[in-house]
Amino acid sequence: MKKGQVTIFIILGVLIIVVIGLIAFYKGQAGRKAEEEARILTQLPPEFRDIGASLLSCSEVVGGDSILTVGSQGGYYDLSKIPSIEYYGYRNIPYLYFRGKSNVPSKEKVEKELANYVEANLNECARDFEGFSLTFAEAEVTTTLKESEVRFKVKWPVIIKKGDLESTMPETTLIVNGKLEVLRQAAESLVNLQQGDKSNVCISCAMDLAAEKKFVINAENYDNDFIYTLQDNSTTINGQPLEFAYAHKF
Repeated sequence: MKKGQVTIFIILGVLIIVVIGLIAFYKGQAGRKAEEEARILTQLPPEFRDIGASLLSCSEVVGGDSILTVGSQGGYYDLSKIPSIEYYGYRNIPYLYFRGKSNVPSKEKVEKELANYVEANLNECARDFEGFSLTFAEAEVTTTLKESEVRFKVKWPVIIKKGDLESTMPETTLIVNGKLEVLRQAAESLVNLQQGDKSNVCISCAMDLAAEKKFVINAENYDNDFIYTLQDNSTTINGQPLEFAYAHKF
């Protein structure tokens, strides 16, 4: 066998191992999601399980929206205390580097911003179900950022009634795939580099980091500022790729 043929077989073998690993990973994720849904629904009377499934599905969409929104705003849900730039007139992007100062949110800060979003927007799931009476209380949410996912622990005591039958939605853990923490760490690295050299923008450093962490990066000179968009194309959230956008002001 020629050397070139051996190399091809080695490459094919590595690719097969990678593909098998990815399939096992995503099957594991889907399995955990199904197990959690089954755990919640089996605690409800059979008559209430369709409502429970609908509330769980809607809650997961809200969780996904929180990741997309917070990512598109550089790790923040509330931008009121962060300097930001109006980007093409349709959204604000925060300055995570502002004249030498870093405004990169910590992991714990992002977790809190995500939880605040979900708590503020879960009322989108509060709707009527014909023949049933539902009482919606305020939700309490805690969030945990992992490398490739976000976990939401949701305590939302929705009381479901029909005649003499009554039950309350149990506390649940929602898992949404997305490398928000990887992108946050990458942004922090780029801001730290900028603080080390306040006069120049190291585009090659940004590209090297994107290649190492496996995301796509776009750097745009906008109104004398730099807008960075870090995009994770490995998964989609509610049908959209995850983006982490922020700005540098010199």
